[in-house]
Amino acid sequence: MNKRKIPTELLSYIDLVKGLGEILGSDCEILLHDVSNPEHSIIACANAQVSGRGVGSPMTDFGLRMLKDPKYQKMTGVYNYRARTGDGRLLKCGVCFIRDAAGRIVGFLCINMDVTKIAAAREALDEFFRVDATGEGAEDYCEHFSKEVGDVVSNSITSVKKEWGGDLSALPRSDKVKVVARLDEMGFFLVKGAMERLSEEMKKSKFTLYAYLRSVHSPE
Repeated sequence: MNKRKIPTELLSYIDLVKGLGEILGSDCEILLHDVSNPEHSIIACANAQVSGRGVGSPMTDFGLRMLKDPKYQKMTGVYNYRARTGDGRLLKCGVCFIRDAAGRIVGFLCINMDVTKIAAAREALDEFFRVDATGEGAEDYCEHFSKEVGDVVSNSITSVKKEWGGDLSALPRSDKVKVVARLDEMGFFLVKGAMERLSEEMKKSKFTLYAYLRSVHSPE
């Protein structure tokens, strides 16, 4: 290709292309287009391996459209759109329009970021953090990671108090039996000292609560 004259407005961008390529890394392609020569528009590039193009390569079909379609003429550029390479890799792209003193578009500064690895990492993280509440025995449950056994007991009592609206001692006998049944389902009585703690909360003797528990296990 014969040596070409580069528009003055684009000259200062050539070093910028190299610098951005170093800063943004090998997965980010930076291209500078001279739009006056669409067949060989690329005049500077960094990390061209992303799309496989280089100096002297042509403008894309979208580039031609931006030059021709009037709706782009008042814009400063087109940002954060997606494209794919010939081998299927996903790119996040942006184009900044470079204009001359008269406001005409004379160049494109294009940034094409290969986000294939990022997308794969995101899928892996989504899978890792996925919560499956559809399996056998699964439910949407807020688990409390207590450091002391007393906290386990207190958390269980707090939970049933929320279900029954507060003061357990004020509940009628039928509801107190239901509370005991609910705590039994939660494994509350497997913890040493749990019955004593509930006795204080309900203001009932342990013997009364044991009677409630027996009635739960052996309903009439």
